[in-house]
Amino acid sequence: MKKISGVIKSLINACPYSMVGKKCFSAISGTKVKRQISNNKILRFRNGIKTGTKISLIGIFCPFLWYSILTGQSENFIFLNVIHSGIIVSIGMLIVILNYLALIFYKKKFAE
Repeated sequence: MKKISGVIKSLINACPYSMVGKKCFSAISGTKVKRQISNNKILRFRNGIKTGTKISLIGIFCPFLWYSILTGQSENFIFLNVIHSGIIVSIGMLIVILNYLALIFYKKKFAE
């Protein structure tokens, strides 16, 4: 039973919407979040890749898109939501690709 609850907890913690909710809650309550400031470029590029992935996940799991699909809205409305989600996914993938390329070039620069 601990494994199942652990998996569910890790999925909830990985959900971009729960992360946004936690940040909003901490902003409203006034608690400060500790952030590690790192000058390590490799870590910044890897964090950029994670951020882009999370943005893409927001586009894929957009509640407006899935609500319109599951409630049987008109095709035009679903198509509008698909375009919107596609733009968000594209932005996230662009961030992933740019950070990935920057990471590769940075590693090659210092490998020589």
